[in-house]
Amino acid sequence: MKLKRINIDATMKNYVIDFVKNNNVANRGQFDGDKNKQYIGILGQVAFYNYLFNEFPKLKTGFDNGIDLTYKNFSIDVKTMGRKGFMKESYVNNFVGLQKNYKVDILVFLNFNYFENVIEICGWIWKNDLEKVANIYPKGAIRIRDDKKEITCQAELYEIPQSRLNEFRL
Repeated sequence: MKLKRINIDATMKNYVIDFVKNNNVANRGQFDGDKNKQYIGILGQVAFYNYLFNEFPKLKTGFDNGIDLTYKNFSIDVKTMGRKGFMKESYVNNFVGLQKNYKVDILVFLNFNYFENVIEICGWIWKNDLEKVANIYPKGAIRIRDDKKEITCQAELYEIPQSRLNEFRL
C-alpha cells in the first residue's frame, strides 16, 4: 500500500519545538519519554491533525487520557515512531502496554523519517482489535530489529505488523 506522506516544514517544526521545550507531556510516572520522544510524538500528532483539519491543534498540557484528537466522533490516539528511513512492509508499529487501558476508539500509526523530515501515515486499527492484530511481548523481552540490533522491552510491548494495519483514507 502506498502511504500518504506529510512534509514537515519549519513552521510546524518550530511550533512543536516551542511546545515541548516549555511543557512536559510525559506524565505516566513510568516509561515516560524524554524530550526527543515527546517531540516525535507531538510532531506526529500536529502533522496528522493538520492533515485532517488544515490547521494546527491547540496543544494542551497535562494528561489527555490518551486522546490526541477526535475525528468523526471517534477518539484517536496517534502513535509516531522515529526512524532513519521510510516505512517498509517488514517493519512493525509499536504500542506500549502501559497505554492499553486508555479509553480511545482508534490507534493511528505514523512513521517519522527524520532524515527526510517526512511523516508517513502507516495506517490504523480499532483499539479493541489491538490484541487480535499485535504480537505481545512482556517487559524484559528481547526483540531483534531488521538491522539485527537487539532491543530490550522496557515495558509490555505490542508490535503491530505494518501488513495488519487498515489503510488510512479520508
